[in-house]
Amino acid sequence: MAFRLYSTESGKTEDFQPNCPGEVRMYICGPTVYNVIHIGHARSYITFDILRRWLEFSGHEVNHVQNFSDVEESITRRARKLGISPEATAERFIEEFFLDADELNLKRAHAYPTYSGSVPKMIDIIKDLMDSGVAYESGGDVYFRSDGGKKFGRLSHTDLQESVAGGFELPEGREDPFDFVLWRKHREGERFWDSPWGKGRPGWHVGCYAMSSSSLGECFDVHGGGLDLIFPHHESILLVSEAHTRMPVCNHFIHNSFVTLGRKKMSKSSGNFVTVRELTDKYGGGAVRFYVLKHHYRAILDFDGSGVEKSSEEYKDLKRKVEGLRSTSGGNGSRSEEISMRIEQAESRLREAMNDDLHTDRALVALLEFVNWAHDEADGFSKEDAERALQVVDQFDKILGLF
Repeated sequence: MAFRLYSTESGKTEDFQPNCPGEVRMYICGPTVYNVIHIGHARSYITFDILRRWLEFSGHEVNHVQNFSDVEESITRRARKLGISPEATAERFIEEFFLDADELNLKRAHAYPTYSGSVPKMIDIIKDLMDSGVAYESGGDVYFRSDGGKKFGRLSHTDLQESVAGGFELPEGREDPFDFVLWRKHREGERFWDSPWGKGRPGWHVGCYAMSSSSLGECFDVHGGGLDLIFPHHESILLVSEAHTRMPVCNHFIHNSFVTLGRKKMSKSSGNFVTVRELTDKYGGGAVRFYVLKHHYRAILDFDGSGVEKSSEEYKDLKRKVEGLRSTSGGNGSRSEEISMRIEQAESRLREAMNDDLHTDRALVALLEFVNWAHDEADGFSKEDAERALQVVDQFDKILGLF
């Protein structure tokens, strides 16, 4: 069975085809570093960690890049509250990110570009867009011409022109309400760089495009993130890329669904969130990861404390049974024929679940059923039987990253 993955652009589950057979270049939008990450962020990073693990398990060499947005108004505001510089604030929460990532057993990306380290590249891209006429300067800001919003919609599948059909108030300095910022003129207290348009900093969308293309080249394989990034962020990146190189930024836009709290989207800016640190301190990173993986990445996950509690108990029971298998000394009997059948079933269910758009929920069910059976039958196992059963568990763990 070929590996099939849902494409945001087509709205369909499609065969996954990298540009170069056996090699996958993957860019994941990382956090704006002014606070520790919440469980909504974690879901996204776990989703793409699973994608990477499955691709590598399937024989691909993966080049995984994740950015840090270390220049933003929210960082400046947090820095004032902390009484330190925006640079020190960003560095602090990058370090905090890695503590949470390690607790969740996330594989380290191969590169972590930062916004602040990529500004010269961003300025070069904006210059090119200005020269080609798709961008314009207005009062020290630079905007991308969106053609009345007609260029949007490929990922969000919406007609933005309908939203202004009844009239609109044109934002000051813009030719069109959907034109987005490429360069933002300097505001008091913000970090800034010199440019042909004066002091300021690049916009978010051109920043992410510069970081991804600098790290992975043009038209890489996967650009991933949460659903909330589809519009305007990823659609704007797509427009910048095609205007700059005449090529899309990537072949596959992949998005995980929201984590909600009280049926409302979890968000740092709204204060409606639960941090990863709160959960891992109470339950451990493995249990939190287990809880996330029980839900397919494209299904809304409505956070529920009792659900995490239940997942924690299930996870502890799973670990206990696996450790029991590891300590099995074995007897004189053998269940080799039945074990072979059970192994074949478990491995087949794993492949089918993961090849079908990363159904970790189904893969977990297959793992739990296999471990429960092996635990119940372990008294009749030989040492070799137990080792064969553990090899299957380890195979699942390479992909799910639970232990």
